Amino acid sequence: MGMKTLLLAAVLVLSLPCQADDLWPRAVAWGEQFKDWVPGTMVMVSEMLDKNGKATETTEIHFRLFQPAGGELEQELVKYIENGKDLTASKRAEMEKAEAEEEAKDKKRRAESGERKGEGDGESVSVGVEVAGVFHPDLQKETQASAGVQRKAVGARMGLGHPFTQKQKDGSLLKGTAWLDRATGLPLEVDYAPDPFPKHVKEMATVIRYGPGEGENWHASELVTEGTGGILFIKKRFRLTMKFGDYFLYAPPPAP
Repeated sequence: MGMKTLLLAAVLVLSLPCQADDLWPRAVAWGEQFKDWVPGTMVMVSEMLDKNGKATETTEIHFRLFQPAGGELEQELVKYIENGKDLTASKRAEMEKAEAEEEAKDKKRRAESGERKGEGDGESVSVGVEVAGVFHPDLQKETQASAGVQRKAVGARMGLGHPFTQKQKDGSLLKGTAWLDRATGLPLEVDYAPDPFPKHVKEMATVIRYGPGEGENWHASELVTEGTGGILFIKKRFRLTMKFGDYFLYAPPPAP
């Protein structure tokens, strides 16, 4: 199915009058339409927090993602700040060295197997799952969602809360609530937690917020994860904030 057909189908779905039970399929239609869109900029801020929620350690990382014409998706480290100290140059060198080593290993593997570059990468799928999130169409067989009953204002829109569970590849679950625009079905906010928590993590919750524009500008804009982890009597609270912007459509490179 071509992109124009998908866009037309999504527009037709979103233009129909809907009831609460129709909202999840509409969100999945959005996931289908935008699953291959990629954020061109990402800012990640990781913080260790004291008991009052004040940051004691902070790392801020800026990335740029781009795709050369006919090439693979690439990323560039723009800025790396650790506790106020600019480590961009050294971290960029470390990253470039690691990428070169990985490319050498990949080249050797391809030479030994006879596989050509680009075969078996599966990059477009992984990108799509990250962007479309719980609404990715390929994940719906592992998803159970209930009709929305609770209401909550999210920005200037009214959302209906849809409880859901989604089985992950490792057998764990994501459990949470997706707040969908009651008029269009567009995702406004998704709150979830893993079940069980990762090893050494005692508490963990994530919120994804969407927006802020219309049409092609409606994407995941922010992800915030907070939790508590530790070993024995040592406990630390953490927060990870990721902001996304400058989305573009990822085009899989031509087959080799």
